[in-house]
Amino acid sequence: MSTTTEIATVGEVSYAALTAGSRQAAILRHNLGGNPMTELDLPLVKQPVHSTTWRFEVNGNEETTDEIQGLLVGTGIRGALWPSEDPTGQRPVVLSHDGIVGYKVSEVLGTIDPDSLERYRTGDGEYDWIALRQSKEFGFDAVKNGGKKRVKESKLLAILRPGEVWPLRVRASAASIGGIEHFLRTLSCFDYEAFVGLRLVREKTSNGVEYTKVAPRLIGTISEEQGEMARQIYYEPLQAMFSARPNGVVSEE
Repeated sequence: MSTTTEIATVGEVSYAALTAGSRQAAILRHNLGGNPMTELDLPLVKQPVHSTTWRFEVNGNEETTDEIQGLLVGTGIRGALWPSEDPTGQRPVVLSHDGIVGYKVSEVLGTIDPDSLERYRTGDGEYDWIALRQSKEFGFDAVKNGGKKRVKESKLLAILRPGEVWPLRVRASAASIGGIEHFLRTLSCFDYEAFVGLRLVREKTSNGVEYTKVAPRLIGTISEEQGEMARQIYYEPLQAMFSARPNGVVSEE
């Protein structure tokens, strides 16, 4: 089933979910029952490594599309420090939900040197994430020293498709972060007013290894009135959710 819509040019988009007294907004409030949204409420869409086609599941139905289109109602960052170079089936040692502060969520360090990790600790279970991601032991500089990064980052994009109540939670890989953040910085509207398209394009590393990255584009915008409803109903709750402290932080004092 394809989810691609036919909006092709930039212009104003009318969003039924954000009209006064809309059924979609009423359904959302009813289903939440006064509780905040959680990440598990949002269907997860993972960026494929090599394919230029999105494949994901919503309410038990598998969907495919060349471009995910919808209203950009939230963004977030996710960072994880893994206990080994191959993290398959393992739990992260440190998580960051804002790209600034990391929180220890596991005592299983794997092959991580405890003293090396301790250098980046700033408080009880808290770590300097910016220093970690750049470090010679775990981050970008590890590659320069012949190793591999154990710090992995991704970008979250909450995309509300037309006619839907729950946004998709699109997780873009580290290779896509720079282009997405440039796109967000140069928008001529608030991000929650932007109707966007997310395509997948092929790239090559300097060594000739192929991979894909997300290529966002602005398709249209909603009105200021609908934008205000989007801010209240989706954007502010989602931003609070995406930036919340991780669960299960380990106390070290």
